[in-house]
Amino acid sequence: MTAPATITPADTPAIIIDIRRPLFLRLDAKGAELPADAKKGHAITHFPQFGLYFDVRRWKNADNLQQAEAQAKKCDLLGRKGEWAIPEETEIQLLIDRSRHGPAVNPLIAPNAPSSGWVYTARGASWSPGRVWFVLLRRGGVLWRYDGYRGLVVPCLRVPPRQ
Repeated sequence: MTAPATITPADTPAIIIDIRRPLFLRLDAKGAELPADAKKGHAITHFPQFGLYFDVRRWKNADNLQQAEAQAKKCDLLGRKGEWAIPEETEIQLLIDRSRHGPAVNPLIAPNAPSSGWVYTARGASWSPGRVWFVLLRRGGVLWRYDGYRGLVVPCLRVPPRQ
């Protein structure tokens, strides 16, 4: 008989969220924080505990993953042109609010999100070349589609979070 396996905290990656800090901040195009009730000027949503910034201005369409990646790199917010990329599906899930529908996005996080559409993610389906993971805005689901399917681009900037 074999001994049961023991899992220690070192065996699993930990994500610790400090609930005393805000989950996200609304920023203008220059990176200045906006008040929570600001109606204009919201260009970036920053998730400080994850080191992620999302361009939440009008999202544009791309015809394939290569075009989506090039479009994301064109984002010049915060003076970081060329550093913006397409988010992973786990990162884009930060924008999703499953208590909402059409779009399943909190309007405080992404006020200009369209009511429906597919959002490109950075990862292809490793088990099937030519397929890409998308996040469906209408319901917040994550699904794969063939690359070449017209989808939205949400530029994302990764900056290591401050401790």
